[in-house]
Amino acid sequence: MNYTPLRIATIRPEKTLTFDLFVLFKDQYLKYAERGKFLQHEQVAKLRVQKIARFFILSSDEEAYLKFFSEIMNEAMNCAKTGLDDKATIISESVGTAVDLMREDPGSKNSYRLTQQAAHGLRAMINSNPEALKAIFGKVAPTDDIIVKHSMNVAMLSTKMAELVKCSEAEIDNIATAALIHDIGMFQLPGSGALFSKKQTQLSPQEKVVYKSHIEKAVKLLEGKNYINPAIINLIMHHEEKLSGNGPLGFRKLGKLEEILSMADCFDKKITANKMTKNEAIKEFMLDELGNYGLELMNAFKKMVRALD
Repeated sequence: MNYTPLRIATIRPEKTLTFDLFVLFKDQYLKYAERGKFLQHEQVAKLRVQKIARFFILSSDEEAYLKFFSEIMNEAMNCAKTGLDDKATIISESVGTAVDLMREDPGSKNSYRLTQQAAHGLRAMINSNPEALKAIFGKVAPTDDIIVKHSMNVAMLSTKMAELVKCSEAEIDNIATAALIHDIGMFQLPGSGALFSKKQTQLSPQEKVVYKSHIEKAVKLLEGKNYINPAIINLIMHHEEKLSGNGPLGFRKLGKLEEILSMADCFDKKITANKMTKNEAIKEFMLDELGNYGLELMNAFKKMVRALD
């Protein structure tokens, strides 16, 4: 049997399960809860104390989980009793689950559908509460690897920026989804974490060739699938391009969404990969990227990021 991993925070206590839940213990999948039952708050709290971060479901139950996942997101967003911090945890863990699944099975339609749902939930939360981005940005699980953390942050920043510059509803949905999976090609590279953590100036000529290939790999994983909007693939293809032509593909003309996604990607790498503080990243970004992005957009981005304090 095949199993699909889920983050524990996406299984809400006292909500009836529509699938069996398993935990992985000593290389064996053990049934933890049966469909038709629900988890108690104490059970979830105990698992967290035990540092168990993942549940598993049978891959054949993915459709049931998709519906369950959608309900969880909607309930979190619409329940007045759910505090901002709890909503932030639910959304960030839901987004993390989506990125995890795309990493494990990028060719899966269900993985992609889950990513779309997570992106929509992230966007809805950011749009509904001025404090939401501050609550969510950087709110990632300790077990997340560097590329997952980066993908989540880029999705938050680019989604908010797209809203600020009055992009259309469809455009914001596209950039939110593209941002979550823009680096799935990195997961196909050996030593991707170490490679990702280096600045471009620190890469050897051979490492630059390998690093650049992550874009092509991502596009190949996604293209040809009729359920993926070509606009999303286009955004992923150009997520490191710059107006100066200094991007991997040498493009000098970027659409507004491409420029926003590239900007968010560039900025968050300074924080996530290069371990800068937010203020250090802003300073370097405004100095080093001048000419790579439009000054008006850069200033608007800086103002947005400073508001996270």
